Amino acid sequence: MGYVNTEHAKSGTKLFADVRGTKIPIDINPLPFTPHRYRKG
Repeated sequence: MGYVNTEHAKSGTKLFADVRGTKIPIDINPLPFTPHRYRKG
């Protein structure tokens, strides 16, 4: 998880992250990443 400038923050945008000198592909996903498994009430 990380921060991206607003001009690149549209859902489905493909970006690359530099991890220890290796560029890996990443994509922008909306929150939440997982469905809620609780019930309010």
